[in-house]
Amino acid sequence: FLEDYKKIKHKISHCMKNGNGSKCTNDCPNKCKCVEKWVEKKREEWYIVKKRFNGQYTKENDDAISSNLNSFLEPLVTQIAAATDKAEHETLEKLEKSLGCNCPDS
Repeated sequence: FLEDYKKIKHKISHCMKNGNGSKCTNDCPNKCKCVEKWVEKKREEWYIVKKRFNGQYTKENDDAISSNLNSFLEPLVTQIAAATDKAEHETLEKLEKSLGCNCPDS
């Protein structure tokens, strides 16, 4: 994206206005059309990237992440101070119940 931006900016920089007035050449309208096409192409590309990125955070993926987190934390329950101070808790579910956790399942 940045490389394309630099190339386009370099190609049309002579058409941009500065303090001395416009330095447009006869070819500027064609370059502006080129920029419009480039912007539209990038808009489409970013839509795909955004859709894919946001797709990671769907309900199905949330369940998988939650399951992975529980699998990771389960062996550590016996090392949690709250679990060892009050009683022996072998699972996250037992620890949550003993602490009176009213957390929603999701």
